[in-house]
This record gives sequence, C-alpha cells and structure tokens, in this order.
Amino acid sequence: MIGGIQSALVMSSAGLFVPQLKGRVHLRRGDRWDWETEIDLKPFYANEVKRIHADFDLKKFEGWFGALSKHIFLRRAVADLVIAMRTPPESFVFIYRGFEWLEDGLKISKKEMAAALGVELSDYRELGKLANVETGVRHASSTGSKIRADTKTYSSWMCGLVDGINYARNKVDRGFVRMTPKEVAAAITISVSLDPYP
Repeated sequence: MIGGIQSALVMSSAGLFVPQLKGRVHLRRGDRWDWETEIDLKPFYANEVKRIHADFDLKKFEGWFGALSKHIFLRRAVADLVIAMRTPPESFVFIYRGFEWLEDGLKISKKEMAAALGVELSDYRELGKLANVETGVRHASSTGSKIRADTKTYSSWMCGLVDGINYARNKVDRGFVRMTPKEVAAAITISVSLDPYP
C-alpha cells in the first residue's frame, strides 16, 4: 500500500517521498517490560505537496493510484522506477526490469515499445547491454567493480521508462491521456536529485 502511494505520487508529479511511520509506545508498568505500540500512519498526500509542487493534481494522483492498484505490471514497473531513482549506481538494472514488466504484462514486443518511445529498436536494445554487460550490475562482474550511471543518460532513461509506463497505461485504459514530454520531464526533475553522487 505504501509503495503504491509513493509510486502514484511520483507519477502525478508530486515527487519522491519516504514514508514515515509515527506512533506511540505505551508502558503499562515501570518496573518490568510490559508495553504495547500504537501506529499512526496517514498514507495520503499532505497539503505541503500541493504547496511545493504546482504540477501536483489530486485527480492525477487518484487516477495513478487506481491504475497501479488494478494492474500489477504497471505497479511493478513504477516500483522499479522508484528503486532506480533511489539507487543511481544500479539504476539501469531497475529501468530495464521496469520495461520487462511492461513488455511481459501486455505482451509488447521490443519493437513496439521502441516505436512507442520514438527511438530506434537498436537504441532501445542498448539498454539491455547497459543493464547486463557494461555496468556489471545485473550479473556478476569479473572485476567486482560497478560503473556509476552517467547523470545525463540516467535521467534520459528514467523519462523513457515513464513514457513506456504511460504507453502501457493507455493500452489498458483508453480514456487515459498520456503525459506530455514536458510533464514527464517535470515529474522526473522533481523526483530525481540533481546530483545523485554527493
């Protein structure tokens, strides 16, 4: 549930959030270990989201949350997008896997996905090489070292995955209007740190 909310916030241009559980510990007695916990979790967006991010729209959030709840392959693709944002050195693994969820979930060929993204099939296939060979992050590396993602390439593939997610959602929900390139860029800019390698 929390992961779905985080994912819907990212896709609705609210940004990438870390959930914080709040609660209380009730000690019944002071002379021995006798206690219980009470968790207070408010999983929905806060007014702070709307104040900071003008592009945030509650209707978009509700639409994304509903779509992610209904379609497991969409939920898993966006979850991998979120993981990729959180782990820049290994982002290509999760971006690649995000595309795999979309392809497998809807039986979309690589050729169809490349066309939906507006890229050459050979360029789309390069992602597999980045995830599997050059970076050594999906499978074992002979040197044991990993090449960190280049920030320009990193954000470009992030936007590509968002485009793919939009394409997939439109295939299962014809009423859904795909995000414009400007909206995709805004969602990624809000979510991805400008300098992921401090």
